[in-house]
Amino acid sequence: MSRVGQMSGSQKAMAGFGVLAAGLIAFRLVAQTPKPTPDISAADRAPCETLRKHGDPGARACWERLSRSTNPAIRAEGLWGLKDYKGAFDAFNAAVDARPKDVSLKVRYGLFLLDAPRGKPSNGDDQFKAALELDEKNSQALLGLAKVAEEDFGPDSVKLAEQALEIDPKLYEARELMARVALEDNNEEKAVVEANKAVAMSPEAVDAWTG
Repeated sequence: MSRVGQMSGSQKAMAGFGVLAAGLIAFRLVAQTPKPTPDISAADRAPCETLRKHGDPGARACWERLSRSTNPAIRAEGLWGLKDYKGAFDAFNAAVDARPKDVSLKVRYGLFLLDAPRGKPSNGDDQFKAALELDEKNSQALLGLAKVAEEDFGPDSVKLAEQALEIDPKLYEARELMARVALEDNNEEKAVVEANKAVAMSPEAVDAWTG
């Protein structure tokens, strides 16, 4: 007779309870893992960003269309694209107030603050950190912090970009950043290697070469 067959009724009950407890713990861990929040403006802004990257004059009309959206997150993107920083700031604030737990929105707001020239409450690092508090594995938030460090000539920019790549190996923007940093450090050989890796990931990685 097997050991299971030799178990008493109380032992079998305890074993069953252990399996149930383990299942409940696993369920709770899964339930507590934050789900990635969808980037609600991504589909709308993507065509505009492509036109901008390639210098297409149709980019302005694309951003103008977004700036008329009733969705504040999408309107903010359009106003940002038109360089209406005051209007974009107000729209982003309205969007974040309406969706305070939206990780992707915090990342976009952080990138806007990093890009805005003046009259801003921060350089965006607070938004990236807030996003990471909600989702510690958010590669875009880590990339945002890497960009802040790059702007400040901080030593952590490459390390943060590498952390972002560990989470999302296809994040070509991280390779673009590493290429720019290498070029700023007069390491042309490394800059070329990183730029080539970025272009191999995506044909949209023009910033790897243009800076």
